[in-house]
Order: sequence, then structure tokens, then C-alpha cells
Amino acid sequence: MNKIKVIEQAREVYWATTYQGKWEVDGEEVEFRYSEDSNGSSLYVFRDGKWEESLGFGEDSVEGVIHSMCSEMNPGEWGDSGDNFVYDQDEFI
Repeated sequence: MNKIKVIEQAREVYWATTYQGKWEVDGEEVEFRYSEDSNGSSLYVFRDGKWEESLGFGEDSVEGVIHSMCSEMNPGEWGDSGDNFVYDQDEFI
């Protein structure tokens, strides 16, 4: 048996999460990884057999749409495999 005294409550000082999925955006199939941590987020797209970080993508590009969606909600909350819906970025701004 151990006697414990909490001097300072433990708190989260850093967190990191990576989601991986495959979505079709306007007819283009994209496999992606969305990484988010205490310092920000990054989007990676699987192309030509390797993961590439998507940098400087346009807001209306496939990468821009996916990044916007992942920034709004946890990527796993957008639906189950086979679900279809329409996403309007203006509704989430």
C-alpha cells in the first residue's frame, strides 16, 4: 500500500492525433492522413506510393476541402464507409 499526496494536479501538456481515411471529393478519390497536435495540423496525401505533405493548397482544391473538413470536425465524425453528403465550406465559416 502506498500513501500518495498530489502536490500539483497532472495536466495535459502535449497531445497528438493522426487520422487516416479515403474520401472521394468531386469524383477524385484521395487517401489522406490528417495530423493534429498542440502546435497545429498537417494534411498528407498518398500519391505515387508515398505520403506527401500538402502545402500551399488552394481553398477549393481537393486538399483544401479535406483540410477544411478535418479542421471543423474529427474526420471520423463525417460518416461511415459508403456515406454520401454535400459539404459547403461557407456553412462552417
